[in-house]
This record gives sequence, structure tokens and C-alpha cells, in this order.
Amino acid sequence: MSARDAAKVECPAGHKYTPENTYIQAKGSRRCRACNREQMQAKRAQQKPAPTPPAPLERNWRDQAECLGMDVGLFFPTNQVARAAKDACRRCPVRQECLEWALETDTTDGIWGGLSAKARRRLAAERKAVA
Repeated sequence: MSARDAAKVECPAGHKYTPENTYIQAKGSRRCRACNREQMQAKRAQQKPAPTPPAPLERNWRDQAECLGMDVGLFFPTNQVARAAKDACRRCPVRQECLEWALETDTTDGIWGGLSAKARRRLAAERKAVA
């Protein structure tokens, strides 16, 4: 991030850069959570409704998830391209808890913990082989 960008206290839309409203992207630039939320709401309005994910066994880790409030459709893609969902998972503070939940409940659809169903099956098989 350049010194000029670091000195900015608001995003281009006027939202304050606070620890609660800002996350750092992989390249080091800042991203406003409020702007991201607004973009996701606009995308959601244009998309058809997505299937509801399975009922959670435990809610506490989900309340801290990066994807909280995001379009659920991103995590249940109709094609093999799921980059936006996986990008959100990379930033998520509870990515591991989400992945473990999906593995424990044998969830077969969607992106959970940054992994597709195929990648989760492979991980489960690797873990089983090691155990």
C-alpha cells in the first residue's frame, strides 16, 4: 500500500477506514467492508435465490465468519468457477471451524472453509488414510 493510500481515512464512497470496517487484501490494499456489503447486495438483487445451506450444529463460529451477510449463492455456484467465495474464505477468521463443520457433517454441496466439495472429499480421504 502506498503512503498516499495509507494516509486516507475514508474509502472512495466515504466510509471510515476502521478496524471493524476494513480488511487488507492479499496485495496489501485496503477494502471497505461496507462497500463490499453494498456490492454483494446489488449482485444478490440481480441473481436468482440460492439453496439454503444446511442448518448449523453450532452458531458461534458463524457469527464471526467473513461471509456473514454475503450472497449465499456465491458459495453454491452453478458452475466450477467459485473464485469470489474462495477469496472471502481466505480472509475469514473462522475458516478452519467452517471447514471442520463441513467435514464433520459430510456436507456435499457448496464452498465451505475455502474448499469445494471435491476438495473436501480428497482432504477427508487423506485424513482417513493417515489415521
